[in-house]
Amino acid sequence: MDKKGSYISIPEKIIMFLVAFMSAIVMRGIVYNLSELTFVNKRYTPFLYALCIIFSVCFIFAVKKWFGIIDRLSKNRQIVVTAILILIQFVISIWLFACIDYRPNSDSLTDIDTGWFLKDNVLTETNAHVKWLRMYPNNYFLILVLKELAVLGEHIGISNILGYLWLINYFLLFAGIVFAFLCAYELSGHKKANKVLTLIVLNPIYYYLAFWVYSSSMSVPLLMGIFYVLLKLYHEENSIKRTILCLVLSVLIIIGFQIRLTAVFPVIAYVMIRTLDLLTADKKVLDKKRNSVRILFALGVMVISFAGIKGINGRISEIFGEYQEYNLPTIRWIFVGSHGDGSVKTEYEDNGFDYSRLFGKNKEEKSKIYVEGIIYNYKRLGALGIAKLFANKLRITFSDAFPSVVSRAYSGAYTGEIFEILRGDVGEFFAYIYRIMLVFGMFLYAVFCIKDFGEADRRSSLFIITLFGEMLFYLLWEVKGDYADSLLLLMAIVSADGIDRIPGVKRVTNNRFVRAFGGVVIGVLSVAFFIILTSNSKYTYNRINGDTYSRSDDVISIEVDDHNMLSQTFYCDDVFNKLTIRAEAEGETADYAVTLYDESGSVIYEKDFNSGDIKKGKLKLDIGDVVPFPEKSKYRLEIKKKAMDGTNIMFYTGDNYYIDSYEGSLTLGEESYVDDLSLKVEYTGEGPFIPYGYAFFICAICMLLSVFGFWCNTNGSSLP
Repeated sequence: MDKKGSYISIPEKIIMFLVAFMSAIVMRGIVYNLSELTFVNKRYTPFLYALCIIFSVCFIFAVKKWFGIIDRLSKNRQIVVTAILILIQFVISIWLFACIDYRPNSDSLTDIDTGWFLKDNVLTETNAHVKWLRMYPNNYFLILVLKELAVLGEHIGISNILGYLWLINYFLLFAGIVFAFLCAYELSGHKKANKVLTLIVLNPIYYYLAFWVYSSSMSVPLLMGIFYVLLKLYHEENSIKRTILCLVLSVLIIIGFQIRLTAVFPVIAYVMIRTLDLLTADKKVLDKKRNSVRILFALGVMVISFAGIKGINGRISEIFGEYQEYNLPTIRWIFVGSHGDGSVKTEYEDNGFDYSRLFGKNKEEKSKIYVEGIIYNYKRLGALGIAKLFANKLRITFSDAFPSVVSRAYSGAYTGEIFEILRGDVGEFFAYIYRIMLVFGMFLYAVFCIKDFGEADRRSSLFIITLFGEMLFYLLWEVKGDYADSLLLLMAIVSADGIDRIPGVKRVTNNRFVRAFGGVVIGVLSVAFFIILTSNSKYTYNRINGDTYSRSDDVISIEVDDHNMLSQTFYCDDVFNKLTIRAEAEGETADYAVTLYDESGSVIYEKDFNSGDIKKGKLKLDIGDVVPFPEKSKYRLEIKKKAMDGTNIMFYTGDNYYIDSYEGSLTLGEESYVDDLSLKVEYTGEGPFIPYGYAFFICAICMLLSVFGFWCNTNGSSLP
């Protein structure tokens, strides 16, 4: 490669430094988050903290050793590795699809339900979702996409809405993997592509994203597709091919902009790289004609993209126009990110901002008020306060290894102890090990690039500059742990390069004492981990979670009076002993009767209750162990008022038209509801935190990976 191919400019080096600096802050945030880890009880937290760090180091070395093995494989074996890695992610995904009866919540729920509603209806003021559609304009295009999927689903006879959307979402994410693989292949060949694929397959959040039908998952293939087209476009001189690439790029930009704004950040990075190429090029050999053609193509992409975005916005106005004047202005998200911890949960903190000033104002007037609030917030914080705010926002966005997308795969009903382990504290423990490796790789890549760009393809800067832009964006925007989900494939590409550049450690630790000491430490830690995992504890397993899918202030209530009886059916295939029902009553009530029937119609639990039994909006019933027979049994819960005096108790449900909370049906007298009662079905018990067999398997895997990572990198061994 010529010097121009490996040259890195001063502005790019500055960006590399800033990425390294911000990655270091994210690493500090991970360390902070680790201090909150809890298994069984808090007394184990310091040990878990140290254990996670040590296992992370060993895991990084294990991945480094695996990368070394990949480097020594032949071309045919590289194909085998690719096939095995894809098969692994496919098997894991299929297993999770079989285990989880996931139900959407919050934005995802609103978007899906509204999309299906629009298939046969027109939005009116009576629609339950209008309240949110008025406020948040960012999902309008996604709702229209979901509407078209609903039309297609009806045409081909789809009845399982969620299964249909899961499958589409999975293939979109898989397309993102394919594009990420092709990007790495385009830059550095099959070996590098397999290394990137390894990090993607190891990423636990990737598998949960398939269930989260939302812009964070749907933007992944768009982001990676834009990267791939830009990589191909960089050196393309053929006019026909360049035209095709530019048209494809325009389509991806149009859709990417509408789905999630961050999907177009690679284009900004590409323009920056091209600009730097022009500014640093030798004026004597500069081909003005070729650069003029490139500029014309760029202008063409810009014109087509703007026209496409404008056309879609016109279609959006046709559907949502009467509600757009109530939309929160874009500047509102920057305002939220300017105080507190930068997240929406601190939006209403008392900081001198009077929200009553927004009432009755149009979008332009609201924007001006929000701008005043932003200026006030940053002036109040000062330089040190802003630095702390930005550090905290980086932590929330990029240091959270187990964001709420995991807990959102917690609704509906699911089966199996393995999934309970993976979605709980143990899953979080290993997710942090992965996140430490991922961010450490990003840090190393930036550091090595500052020192020496080496023989890297000039186009490699595209990824690190994009990552910098994304991180910078979330310094200003509102933050959530979920916002990094759509960037995980980008982070994997950067991180794989950083881990690959870790220098060997044999010279430092190639002696018997160090190896023996390391082996003893790994063995002792694994045994101690086993003891913690199997410690006696009280635990709660959810069988049905119908209480987290909806916005807390956007539920409807059902009054059960003396004329109507409430009936809710549900299915369960594992032992349970507790029911929790969301309910409220104003004042004293007469007694109500709750009765639980099994599949044969036999009474297995009954109790009288009144408003005094409802604590903090919940009625909790300890019903004793109920063992389903047959394996998946149908149960019926009935609630009726026993007398005419007193106020009525209200029982909560959602307000959806097509998506229910779990498998079953809800009726009140003769009236049927699409949605279900806000109900949790749980099993609480006491015993080993993790069953002995699973704990042994977990610790054995930890030990093997640690030995593979530590021993094979220090004893001079050479694996085939």
